[in-house]
Amino acid sequence: MIWASAALAATVEVAKGEDLQAALDAANDGDVVIIATDFSPSAAYVEIRDKDLVIKGDGGQAQVPPIHAYDGSLTLRQLRIAEGGNGIWPVLVLVDGGTESALLDRVELYDNAERAAFEAMSGTLDVEIRSSVFEANGGDGGMQLAYASLVVDNTSFLDNDNWGQGGAIWTKGATSVEVKWSNFERNTAGDDGGALAFTAGGGAPVTILGSTFRDNASEASGGDVFVEGHSLQMRYVASLDGVAVDGGFLYSVEASELQLDDLDIHRPKAADAGGAIAIEDCTSVRLARSLICGATNASASGFVGAAVHVDHGNTVNLTMENVIFQGTAGSTNSPAFWLIGAHLDVRNSTFASNDWNHVVTGQALESLHVENVLVDDQSTFLNYDEVFGEISGSHNLFHDITSTPFEPREEIDPVLWTGDPYVVADDPVFVTGYDPADCSTLPRLGDGSPAIDAGNGLDPDKSPADIGAFGGSNSADLFDWPERPESPDTGLEDTADTAPGGDSEPERDSTTDTATPAASTRWLGGGCRGGAASGLLLVVAGLIAATGRRRIG
Repeated sequence: MIWASAALAATVEVAKGEDLQAALDAANDGDVVIIATDFSPSAAYVEIRDKDLVIKGDGGQAQVPPIHAYDGSLTLRQLRIAEGGNGIWPVLVLVDGGTESALLDRVELYDNAERAAFEAMSGTLDVEIRSSVFEANGGDGGMQLAYASLVVDNTSFLDNDNWGQGGAIWTKGATSVEVKWSNFERNTAGDDGGALAFTAGGGAPVTILGSTFRDNASEASGGDVFVEGHSLQMRYVASLDGVAVDGGFLYSVEASELQLDDLDIHRPKAADAGGAIAIEDCTSVRLARSLICGATNASASGFVGAAVHVDHGNTVNLTMENVIFQGTAGSTNSPAFWLIGAHLDVRNSTFASNDWNHVVTGQALESLHVENVLVDDQSTFLNYDEVFGEISGSHNLFHDITSTPFEPREEIDPVLWTGDPYVVADDPVFVTGYDPADCSTLPRLGDGSPAIDAGNGLDPDKSPADIGAFGGSNSADLFDWPERPESPDTGLEDTADTAPGGDSEPERDSTTDTATPAASTRWLGGGCRGGAASGLLLVVAGLIAATGRRRIG
């Protein structure tokens, strides 16, 4: 071992064949421990107690044994950590006790069969994960955190499995969560949240930005994401083939507010409620500038939403603007939306080539406003047991409506409809090449469409608004997403390394990012054509009959 002192900290170098535990024991607060890239771990795990340390590979990924840290703060850079195999603490990285903060930068955590790859279950903790990979971790999945703040940036979670909640990440009582520019593929959970499960939120914010989800599955709720008790904001999020019992893409319960903007959701599948999104007990939901394509549900009841299901004990305000529902299908006449106790406001949206009898069905609709909406190939727009408040709107285009667009199932005074009711057109005239089964083609208006310049208000170019998702003041650059940023590489020069909480800012270098590039739809590329339901959907559907497991009643 070699010690080199500097003004801010000492540097401890650990070569191949040397004792890493001895080096950690001898290091002092703020020291930087540099591991040779040819270092070969011999211990089942190492421990760090009551000190702040930086541990990093010497210019490349260095293999180290599992690390158990108690108290203090820990920074790990350019390391590879796999299961220790001692059968006592099979966790890859355990940060416990009074640990204050943890930073993982270009760290690979993989092949852990029993406990979570990264676990921190007590004490208040600030965790940041950058440009890292969590892969093939079983038992408790990729990461489990309690009462922590979490930032995940440009990190991939691949093939992780949790027999509980959150195949990739599970948090309990998080004070804040930010997930950005990250990738989640083939993660599974035996309970809620195939990829992500954020529980016991207490109103704390969760933000998911610029991230992709592919082939994640939950045996309960939320094929990609499950959120309980948090407020949630999503933007520039793409998903392909999420599967769950309820909410193939997202399930939210007891959230104060959901803001869902610029989503690109392809082929989500639910065995029961909410092929794409299921919401329970949330007061405010906004869905805007988004595509839900190919959503399906397999429920035999017909009283659940094929695309969106909202079940609320009180009243939820649900607003939608510039949203496309394309090529979705529900079993047993499931509608697009099943809403209980809702104020629904839909503007400048397109419902195209969907296999539903009705767009909106449910119980106790508080009010409905429909404006500049294009509906293609439905029997009715509204079919409701009770409407307590006003039904209003104007400048809507309906094609192939087999009866009146607004048909409450019980006697509702038709004067509740206070606006210009609707315009029936022979053909909305979509662009040549539009294929409802191909989620990469969208129902844009073609030349001669009766929906062009026929709406209420103005388009961004100040011309009269078009009817449908590509019209209205909020339609500028719809689905024209920003480029994903380059890797936020945070490697430090040796002289700049400091323990967490230090004053020095890292200098960015050009080392190679270890995160797998995000795969799929708008960024995810490809046509994403509809296909047969995955075998896992059939397994998940069987859970309802076999166990009665479902959250929405």
